[in-house]
Amino acid sequence: MVRNLVLNANFNPILIGSLPFQSPDEALEVVFQYCPKSPSWPQLPKITSNESMSFQYLEGIPGWILDGESVLFLEPEEIKNLELVLNYLEIRNLNYFAISEKFSLTFDKFIKKLQDKKVELIKGQVIGPITFLTSHKKKSNHLLISDDFYKDIIPKALKLKADYQVHAFDSVNPMSSKIIFFDEPILSQIGSAVLNLKKEEVKKVYDDILGSDLNYYAGMHICGNSEWDFILSLPIKIINFDAYKYLEEFFLYEKDIKKFVDKGGYIAFGIIPTDSDDLIGVTEYEIKERIFYIEEKIKELTGLDKISERIFYTPSCGMGALSAEETFKVLNLLSNIKKGQ
Repeated sequence: MVRNLVLNANFNPILIGSLPFQSPDEALEVVFQYCPKSPSWPQLPKITSNESMSFQYLEGIPGWILDGESVLFLEPEEIKNLELVLNYLEIRNLNYFAISEKFSLTFDKFIKKLQDKKVELIKGQVIGPITFLTSHKKKSNHLLISDDFYKDIIPKALKLKADYQVHAFDSVNPMSSKIIFFDEPILSQIGSAVLNLKKEEVKKVYDDILGSDLNYYAGMHICGNSEWDFILSLPIKIINFDAYKYLEEFFLYEKDIKKFVDKGGYIAFGIIPTDSDDLIGVTEYEIKERIFYIEEKIKELTGLDKISERIFYTPSCGMGALSAEETFKVLNLLSNIKKGQ
């Protein structure tokens, strides 16, 4: 059961994940400086590929091998420790699905820093199961999503990665609300003839892993456009998307947005661009104009008196590919939003 029946978003800024810094300590200092009430542990892909989204959550997942700098997956019958892993999945052994220092230079440090912090919410993240299943292949060159075995166990394992994070957050800061974003960039391809991603497959995966009571708020990050009526029907509490580029496309689904909010959903608008070309010309005035439009539109659609309770603001995507200078521009624009409310 989610601890707080009503999470107050309070226009708090949330970061998506990656930062460009070469020092874990600097990255954490930046997180707590700009998101003091709503921190998240940062991913640092410029230091090591183990911090990239598709590599970071491999620990504990069975069947993968390194092929040069790529990951390939074995056929199920080739996996030596399969019985052990299946048992750990069954009994929900969170320690087996931990995130070690080898795959995150910031996670353990983040937990330690939380011990003496008073925060309103803590946000973690995990690669979404659909993106994982469509990002990795077997030795036969077939995508994992075409294999019933992996399609069954990967979502369960990633769910335990999320549960592990929440358990760690709770151990040092039990009274704050907990949020986990399932990062699903591939869901911008729903309906694409190239990928042929079936909605019923996506729905089954999320019904299976998020359909029962959770002790955290499950969010979904999609850094692109999508079929929002379908996305908003999934068992998630927070939807996050690139609102800088795709706001009008999102607002086409007025009835679905209202239904989502009426059911207690939250919207995290990715209002600050993280594309270098877009970022060059963006101004604080432009962002404020967009925010005014967003808030008036949400009031009109939902009839909420206090829309601040249901809205977060975020960068449009992770900042791992930006320069430090560009990153600080994003962060300053983001932090000024709440100051101007």
